[in-house]
Formats: sequence, structure tokens, C-alpha cells
Amino acid sequence: MAQNTTIDQRLSDESLQPFSGRILPGICFESGHSIWLYDFESTPTDLGGYREFWVVEPDDTRILYYDTEGADAEIAAFHDWSRSIMAEMEWEWTTDHIDITVNVSEGATIELEGTVDDSVMSRVLTLMQRSLPEPLHRRMFGRHTETGKFGHLKTPRVRVVTRATARMDGRSLGAVQPPDEPVTFGEVSAFDHPYVFVGDLLLEYPDE
Repeated sequence: MAQNTTIDQRLSDESLQPFSGRILPGICFESGHSIWLYDFESTPTDLGGYREFWVVEPDDTRILYYDTEGADAEIAAFHDWSRSIMAEMEWEWTTDHIDITVNVSEGATIELEGTVDDSVMSRVLTLMQRSLPEPLHRRMFGRHTETGKFGHLKTPRVRVVTRATARMDGRSLGAVQPPDEPVTFGEVSAFDHPYVFVGDLLLEYPDE
């Protein structure tokens, strides 16, 4: 979560619930598309874990692909979209590698493959996540989504995607590069480099 913002001081960590897994807030491509990944192994919802694969198109059309019946209703508390589509997904997301295929019933296919490693900045972010005092940690890594919900990353491991390719219906999206214009979900902005946060995303839940 890449930009400073006004923190909602009314919310304590006790009022936030953990959505746990891996989060990649924006990997941007030469074509103008960006892909956002949420691989939640566990959530406080009745659904348990589920996965979100977002495509933001160059014209800012936002498509949510999700893999679990009912997940879209839960996700709607935190995000807006142009279309939401339940899809079959094959995910292989290990410590060092991402390999995802999204198959939509009407025939569309999206493929993403990449290598995950460490960098100087990912090590700095890891150190910050582990050692910052709570008020400063909250200010650095807390953001509101476009629906006004507050989220706070508590991820003791941060890595970076060093190489990636993506194809939509066989068409390459080109090289990974910083976005020409900021790609944002509320106060959450895609980084110039695609970092992977491993741990908890604490969110306002349930929606009240």
C-alpha cells in the first residue's frame, strides 16, 4: 500500500479481521493492463479461503475473476468493479514462482507466469513490516479501499516479482513496467515494482 493517507484512529487491530495469504497489489504491463492478485488461504468469512484475480484494462475497466461461489458478495464490501465473473482457476503460487491460468466459461483464458525473489527494497519492506512501532507501521501500511473500508497490511515477509509474462486469449501483454498513470483501488496504489506481501491483510469485517 504505497501512499500516505489519513488513518482512521477509531479502528484498533481488534476491530479488524485477518484475511491471510499472499497479496500482489498490482503488476503492470506494457499494454496498459494491470493484474492484482489476492490468494487468501483463510478469511473470517464463512467461505474460508478464496482467490481474486483482478484485471484493470487500459481504459480503467475493472474485471474481478473469483473462484468460490459467494466470494463476490464478500468482496463487494471492499471493492467496486465493472464486471465480476466466477471462473475456473489453476494457481501455483510458491515462494519463488507464480503460475496462474484463469478459464472463463465463455472461452476467455488469461495466463500469468512469473519469478519471485528478493531485492534490496523487498528486504527493506520486510524489515519495516517486522520492526516499525505500531502507530508508524499503521501509517505506512494502512489504507482505505474505494468503498471507504480500512485495511492494514501485517506481512512479515515481502518479496518482489523479478520477471513475469501475461497473456489474454493468447495475446501477450508485453513487458512488466511501471504504470504510465497511477492504478489505484481507493488509496491503494500499484507499486512501480510488483511486490508480494505474505501474511495478513487486516480488514474492517463484518461490513456494518
